[in-house]
Formats: sequence, C-alpha cells, structure tokens
Amino acid sequence: YPASLIELTVVSAAGTASGDTAITVTGYTLKSGEAYYYAIGTTAPTIGAGEIVDTTEWTAWDGDDDITAASDKKIAVIVASEFGEAKAYGSATVVSND
Repeated sequence: YPASLIELTVVSAAGTASGDTAITVTGYTLKSGEAYYYAIGTTAPTIGAGEIVDTTEWTAWDGDDDITAASDKKIAVIVASEFGEAKAYGSATVVSND
C-alpha cells in the first residue's frame, strides 16, 4: 500500500442553492469500487494513507452534487478503496453561495 496519499486538487465555487458549494476534484480518476468522501471543519480534516474511512466523520459523495457548507470553512475530499482505505486526499477553503 502506498506510504503517502495521492494528492487531489480540490476547488470550491459557489453552488446552485443558497448555502451550497460546488466542488471540483482533479488529479485522480476513480477506479472500480472506489468512492469519494468529504468532511468539513474549521481546519481541514485529515486522514492517513491506508487508514479506514470512519463514516461517522466522513460523508459519502458522488463527486458531482453540491455540498452544503459555509464559506471560509475547510473541506477535505478523499478517495477510499473498495475496502474503505484512504488512497487520495485534497482540501480547499469553501466558497459558498451565501
């Protein structure tokens, strides 16, 4: 298993609805069985390479839908393997449709 996480580029822009952000992730293409997860905080949440994703802290995301988040919060996006292990990580400052 890789010793470090693959780096994702995460960009936040104002979403369609009030209070939402539109997230764009580049730098990695999901493979079969893999999934995106996100978490929001005052600082960017972190996870270690190969660590099992705790779904009480990280929310499954389809990679497309807007996410409800306040401007200036930090959002982190990870890719989890089919076994729930963190493979890739990136973060950004939220830009919300205020």
